[in-house]
Amino acid sequence: MSATSSASPDVRRPRHAAGASLRLVERLHEIVAGINAGLPLDDVLGRVCATAAELLDADLVAFLLADGDRWRPLVRRGGQDVERWAPVVVSPNDWVTQLVRDGEGWCAFPVDDVSPVVDGILRAGLPEAGAGMAVVARAPGQAAGALVTVYADATRTPRPAELDVLVLLAEHAGVAISAAHSSAEVARGRRHQGVLADATVDGLAVLDRTGRVLQWNRAAARLTGLTAEQVVGKPPPFPVSEPGQVVDHRLGGGRWLEVLSSAVPESDDLVVEFRDVSQEKELEHAKDAFLATVGHELRTPVTAIQGFSSTLLRRWHDLSDPGRQAAVEVVAERSAALAALVDKIVLGSAISLGQAEVTGEPVDLGRLLAEVLAERPAGDLRHDVILDVADTAPAALADPRSLTEIVTQLVDNAVKFSPDGGDVLVRAWDDGARVGISVIDHGIGVDPVDRDRVFELFYQSGTGDRRRFGGMGLGLYIVRQLVRSFGGEVAVYGMPGGGTEVRVSLVRAGAAQPMPWPSSCYVNDLTEGKDQPVLTEGKDRQDRCETEA
Repeated sequence: MSATSSASPDVRRPRHAAGASLRLVERLHEIVAGINAGLPLDDVLGRVCATAAELLDADLVAFLLADGDRWRPLVRRGGQDVERWAPVVVSPNDWVTQLVRDGEGWCAFPVDDVSPVVDGILRAGLPEAGAGMAVVARAPGQAAGALVTVYADATRTPRPAELDVLVLLAEHAGVAISAAHSSAEVARGRRHQGVLADATVDGLAVLDRTGRVLQWNRAAARLTGLTAEQVVGKPPPFPVSEPGQVVDHRLGGGRWLEVLSSAVPESDDLVVEFRDVSQEKELEHAKDAFLATVGHELRTPVTAIQGFSSTLLRRWHDLSDPGRQAAVEVVAERSAALAALVDKIVLGSAISLGQAEVTGEPVDLGRLLAEVLAERPAGDLRHDVILDVADTAPAALADPRSLTEIVTQLVDNAVKFSPDGGDVLVRAWDDGARVGISVIDHGIGVDPVDRDRVFELFYQSGTGDRRRFGGMGLGLYIVRQLVRSFGGEVAVYGMPGGGTEVRVSLVRAGAAQPMPWPSSCYVNDLTEGKDQPVLTEGKDRQDRCETEA
């Protein structure tokens, strides 16, 4: 907008031109210093307004900062501090709006032709206003606002030198606004980067050229247990590979990290990404151990089958009938053990892949336990397997075939880990909320640190004497997965004086049913003071069952 002329009155001149120039340089230096120091935008614009009031002898100075569809005024009256005024809605017909919209020039105005946006400021801040000037403040690519000076003297018109000062101050205001916008964009970008970095599940760190941490995201703190405050300015708690290479590192707490670094283009910084690979490492180790164990477990029955089969083939006619019979029995026994081993491997694989077929139906626990124990072959003469079921047996919601496998595995484990013999108690229980099965032995027990881990795939305790009993680390994994498949849970407890209780908790299924005891397999062992059915496994099992029958 072009300048508006008026009568040429006497204009107050600077007291001393050199002194005015010196003050201008000093004030501009202060404004630039504020911008470089990152002062808040309103503080820098306040310095601009104060400088205009001082150097131009203005009675009121306002900076109108464009903020969307509103003006945000900062106002200085006389010697008072700069005040932040309430935002004013932009009017499209306002000449200040038009001036800023056009983006260039200045305007001198009489008070009777004042802009509506300035009118409210004058009414409140300088009712006696007579004339003023407005200069556009530009930021790169846009007009950002206007610097307005107002005088009580209605005959006041700007001198060229004064206009130059006003334009110079408006330019500095535009620089401040541009710097604030740039700083806001940078801060916004950093916040976005921070949000993205913190949102990832992988640890992220930025290292400087000396290998010290500059940035450390939340996942990095979670994975290492070290906060950003503990790490920034120090080397990371793991080795860093060459860019593009992967390093595996185990932290002091046992967690494995996979570390990958990348160079930042046009910088000496490194971005380091790391993730938790503990599970993969454990699975890798477990698989290696499993393969070694399976090879050992298979070798025993295969060697026996191969040896006795070869003997039968080469010396059939040299062997007596009892000799042939004994060899065939060994082959059959080892073949059955081999088939059971293969079945366990297949079942474990199906469970781990989620392919095991499991149903849910009411199962009479008393009947099922009786049938499972009745079908057990005569084994170690040092063990008695005792069944403890109330007269009214509880019913559970489960899969009968899976529950049979569970009981068989638990009883086999109880016998296996009781090398000195003793009773193995199989109990059906009902606590009013849940029903279940407990298998109790008096063997070597399970170390407390292993009681949760014994159910993990391929896990074998490395403590105590349990290693010498062999196994593949599949049995209890299969037990837990099958129990969970029909809503149950299983846990291991230590027994006073030694031994183990494995407790299987199941969902109740309807009312309990009377227990029909198969008398051919169970006896009441009153001679030992036991008022309960007893299935013995050992030297007197067959005699005792036949006697009762």
